[in-house]
Amino acid sequence: MLLAYTQVAEYMQAASNAYYSKGTAFGAAGDFITSPEISQIFGELIGIWHVAQWMNAGCPPKVQLIECGPGRGTMMADMLRAIKQFPDMQVALDVHLVEKSHALYRGTMT
Repeated sequence: MLLAYTQVAEYMQAASNAYYSKGTAFGAAGDFITSPEISQIFGELIGIWHVAQWMNAGCPPKVQLIECGPGRGTMMADMLRAIKQFPDMQVALDVHLVEKSHALYRGTMT
């Protein structure tokens, strides 16, 4: 299993250093468009799903929301737009965006 992880990790590092380092992979000028780039509804529904899970867990006072590979941060922005309709959860949130691509990191929301 460690060998497979190492191979995937090496591949992802190579991809981060090559393809994704251009910063033009996404959107109309890039090679593909992701669901959050087409419509905000996808991210807002994911945000509402997180609210429902938070409520099902008894509304804990602290919750971490972590997105790996957020690109420009579009989906997180859409999720947070929906979550802000629930102020108690918004206060409980600790948001983290994990982006390996330096080009994309510079464009990610803070």
